[in-house]
Amino acid sequence: MQLAKAFQFGLAFLIYLLAACAKHDALPTATTPPPEPPKANINPGNVVSSVPKSKPKIVEQNIDDDPNQLLGLAHHNVSNRLGLPGFVRRDGYAEIWQYLAKTCILDIYLYSKNNTFKVNYVEVRGRGGVKFSRRDCFVQLLRAHFNATRG
Repeated sequence: MQLAKAFQFGLAFLIYLLAACAKHDALPTATTPPPEPPKANINPGNVVSSVPKSKPKIVEQNIDDDPNQLLGLAHHNVSNRLGLPGFVRRDGYAEIWQYLAKTCILDIYLYSKNNTFKVNYVEVRGRGGVKFSRRDCFVQLLRAHFNATRG
């Protein structure tokens, strides 16, 4: 008699597990592909796509690509334009701020005057033997900061 009850209990438990598994399989899984986006209406003379091919690019207008524009700027104005430097060295009344781009390095020399550090000299140099232009380097750094702040 006890064996029959144990068999009935085991059978009921097995049916419960199978029912739970069946319900679980009905749920979407991580491998289920997402639904396809709606198709665009296409007119014979005017092709329209409902899905953009890429992110819209922000048009940069009138970028001043001359690194000498930094001369005379206070330290906070430099960080507003380029972000925080990757490296800072302090030497007496001077600070050297270094910014790295893919092809070049920008060194900015700031000197303290009336308790404010201002840019006195700017140097752009190549990195890893890659040919570069001072202006292209500066634009790379401006774009990197712009993209980082705009997300």
